[in-house]
Amino acid sequence: MRAIEQVLTTAGVPLHLKELTAALGRPTEGKPGTAVLESVRSTCKRLVETGRLVQPETAVFAIAPGRREGAASG
Repeated sequence: MRAIEQVLTTAGVPLHLKELTAALGRPTEGKPGTAVLESVRSTCKRLVETGRLVQPETAVFAIAPGRREGAASG
């Protein structure tokens, strides 16, 4: 979860699920990529439910407003 927040904080812009997964250094293509994408998606959805991320569009995630400073530190 921290890695996802750190990537989104560093990017400074909302990222599509595939871009986020690639930035984490995980596969995005083929059978292994499908499982990884679903894992990252479910983690992002959990972070949206807790208010740490927002989902402005389908499969696009960003740091929630007010969490941009030091979001990955705690």
